[in-house]
Amino acid sequence: MYQQVTDVIGPMSTRISRIPMGLKIAWTAWVLVWGPLYWKQYGAQNFLFFCDLGNLVILVALWSESALLFSWQAVSLLVFQSLFAIDVVGAWLDGHHFIGGT
Repeated sequence: MYQQVTDVIGPMSTRISRIPMGLKIAWTAWVLVWGPLYWKQYGAQNFLFFCDLGNLVILVALWSESALLFSWQAVSLLVFQSLFAIDVVGAWLDGHHFIGGT
């Protein structure tokens, strides 16, 4: 289930990969398909939105197994996407954009 990876220290020191290789490959494949299609449809400027950048940062976090990058995305995307959802629901229910982000 888990793959052993040789650490930077040397071949005698090993660590166990905490993230399955299948997940890393699946997310990489997703980004390789999603990225060009999204770029073609919406243009490069849309990659400046936090949710789109989040896909790329998560890709780096998966391969580097960085808890900092994962937690950064979990917190930042949760805040921005929650505000976006509040704005969409408010516009749908009341016809008024509370934040003006949609």
